[in-house]
Amino acid sequence: MESSRADPFLPLVATLRTAAFIFGTVLATPRIVRGDHDVLIAGGILVTTTVWQILRPLRLTSPLTSRSHTTDLWLLIDLSLTVTAIAASGRWESPYLLVLTANVVHVGLARGYAQALAIAAASGVVLTTTDLSFAPLSEVGERSAQSGMLLALTAVVGGYARRIFLESEERHDVALEHVTELGEANRLLAALYQVTQTSPGSLDLHEALVFAKDRLRELIDFTVFVVLVRDSVDGAWRPAYAEGVHMAE
Repeated sequence: MESSRADPFLPLVATLRTAAFIFGTVLATPRIVRGDHDVLIAGGILVTTTVWQILRPLRLTSPLTSRSHTTDLWLLIDLSLTVTAIAASGRWESPYLLVLTANVVHVGLARGYAQALAIAAASGVVLTTTDLSFAPLSEVGERSAQSGMLLALTAVVGGYARRIFLESEERHDVALEHVTELGEANRLLAALYQVTQTSPGSLDLHEALVFAKDRLRELIDFTVFVVLVRDSVDGAWRPAYAEGVHMAE
């Protein structure tokens, strides 16, 4: 199946991204009022990518599918724009830092722990490297450790949610298979019930053969009816019922 495992979570990812952007905008309001161009540019980039993700959500397919290269390219572009906007508006102290967590959660839901942690680590390296150009190592180290832990925990949560979702799907498939088997058994029981309804009440061989002969006569016009059974002792065939002809025992 080529559709993304994260497809059921796309509304959640869009909601998280929108909420993170709104929260970041609220935090950035004082700087926006002062006319901080870096924050204004970052907000413009993020509102564009957020609206685009809402209108055209990125469906991260499995890495083994033919569409994976295209989706990976769009993911890289979106992630690059997000990290650029955050780096331009304060790095680890950017009001829009939480927007990055939506990207990490999305990857975690679609691809699991490994890729989500890789995305978080790569973003952290870029932000830390950029931050070192503006602040001493002691300050950058403290900020990067705290915010990097947040990104790592976000990746773990996304991967864990994916694992739970896949296990739930497996249980659903097993339950559906059991329901199918029960339906087949029910059909067999119904067929058996119909047979018993049309069968003679007695299990006596003679009565059963008479019943079978009468039922067959309703379908075929015949004058001779003979049923032979094999003797289990000597293997010879002996007449169990005969009508219309005399059979020697």
